[in-house]
This record gives sequence, structure tokens and C-alpha cells, in this order.
Amino acid sequence: MEQFFDDLLYKYRFVVERTNAWLDAFKAILVRFETNKIHWKALNIIAFCVILLRRL
Repeated sequence: MEQFFDDLLYKYRFVVERTNAWLDAFKAILVRFETNKIHWKALNIIAFCVILLRRL
């Protein structure tokens, strides 16, 4: 019988899903009001910095 559950894949997927959930808290990124790529990327970097600072 095949094993349908991969522990390593689950751990990686959990990290990705958790990060996406944290980013959902930032509505400007979620809705994407910014049409300029540079501004949108800067908002993502700011969001990741805020997330990192909250975790420290």
C-alpha cells in the first residue's frame, strides 16, 4: 500500500501556508492597490520586516 502522507512535504507546506496567512493581515498587499511593481515589492518587504520584528 502506498503512503499518501509525506511528512517532509507537510512541514514545508505548513511553513508556506502560515507565511501566506501572516501576509493576509496586510490588506494593501492582499488587495494589491499598487499597480507599480516596485511599490508592490516594497510593500512586501515592509510586511516581511514587520512579521520578522513581531516574531523576535
